[in-house]
Amino acid sequence: MYKLNGALGAGGAGPALLSVSTAVSFVVTHAFIAWLLRHVGRHYFDAFVSYRIIIGALLLALLGTEVLTA
Repeated sequence: MYKLNGALGAGGAGPALLSVSTAVSFVVTHAFIAWLLRHVGRHYFDAFVSYRIIIGALLLALLGTEVLTA
């Protein structure tokens, strides 16, 4: 868990800002998931699958050659 020491205290974001940012995050996430489900329902997602496989293979190659570390 994250520790938010002082987030609500002096010099912190304050409860109003934290509440608004949480609400905005919820709305944006909900809208994106709704759009994504509609998009997948209407279109083939072969390009998405291909993209994910290529990115996954690239990531594994970079991790295997220690260009990236986990």
